[in-house]
Amino acid sequence: MREELISLLERLEKETGLPRRRIIEVLVSALKVAAERKFGQKNIKVEFDEEKGEFLIFVNNKRLSTQQLGRIVAFRARQIIAQKIREEEKSLLAEKFAKRKGEIVWGIVDRREGRDYILEVEGMEVRLPYRETLPQDEFYRGEKVKALVLEVDKNAEYPVLLSRTHPQFLEKLLLEEVPELKEGTVKIKNVVREPGYRSKVAVESSRKEIDSIGALIGIKGTRIKPVLHELRGEKIDIIPYSDDIKEFIARALAPAEVEEIEIYPENKRARVIVKDDQLSLAIGKKGQNVSLAARLTGWNIDVRPVSQALREKKISEEEKIKEFTSLPGIDEDKAKKLIQAGFFTLEDICRVPRDELEKLLQINTEEAQKIVKMAREMLKKEGVKIG
Repeated sequence: MREELISLLERLEKETGLPRRRIIEVLVSALKVAAERKFGQKNIKVEFDEEKGEFLIFVNNKRLSTQQLGRIVAFRARQIIAQKIREEEKSLLAEKFAKRKGEIVWGIVDRREGRDYILEVEGMEVRLPYRETLPQDEFYRGEKVKALVLEVDKNAEYPVLLSRTHPQFLEKLLLEEVPELKEGTVKIKNVVREPGYRSKVAVESSRKEIDSIGALIGIKGTRIKPVLHELRGEKIDIIPYSDDIKEFIARALAPAEVEEIEIYPENKRARVIVKDDQLSLAIGKKGQNVSLAARLTGWNIDVRPVSQALREKKISEEEKIKEFTSLPGIDEDKAKKLIQAGFFTLEDICRVPRDELEKLLQINTEEAQKIVKMAREMLKKEGVKIG
């Protein structure tokens, strides 16, 4: 019996990675629960005798053997033990990975559950949710996958969640390839992504002789190529950071060339003028370029072509006030606030985020919705389409 128990403990230690002391605690707890189910909530005590290598069960101070629990209770005890062991494994996994949150790990694809992938990482099962994979990702059983430790929750079915879409995944990939990032001579100021399509990375060098862009790209692209390969061809724009917000916004809109930038610090809004043939490049496919630039800089960016900007400059303040006050709830004071914040036309009203409009005019959501709805209707009558 002693040999069998020791063999069991050794096997559980190997399979679960749990220390023997904790396994014994789990077994004691499971046997106590099983005994309580058979005998009721009496004075039940379970101990482990290390010298004899056996479990001692006492009911009202009377010692019983494990055989006296009966087959059904013994089966229940095994179920409880298995459940508690799984819980302990999950707790151990969570504890192990809690300190590794934000790190990159390698995993082997074991199977799929629905659209999610279940990977084995260092002997542990973890989940890579479908929502955290790139559009181009398609993995097969046994394939090695690189991902970021995103979340750790010991109460979840799979305590560790991985991600390949998080901005930090790109940041960590660059850190692996670029010595200057590890040394701190080049710093990443911000990373934004449209996973699988395009990313923008703002970088800054602490030494004039070090080219921050060149450091990340490497000679003939040797440093950036492995990252592009891992991200399945996701385009990466490396942007030199600048404290001059106009300069930073202009760089963030690359590859488009910017003609002029007007900034309105009150609501962190920038009105960017580009040549007509640069408009589609500045906005990007499905608005990706301007959206990423806005997220990278933290400013709302409104891009318009030179031809439109010239027409707007001809609009007098009186005409703007007249147009804005035709909207519900906007008086002359509110109209002037809009003008001071860089609003020229009804199109600006429709394109601005609702929360910005609410904050600027100090109105509630319902009032903002009414204003935007009316602005859209007026533009529709004029034949102007708003995306």
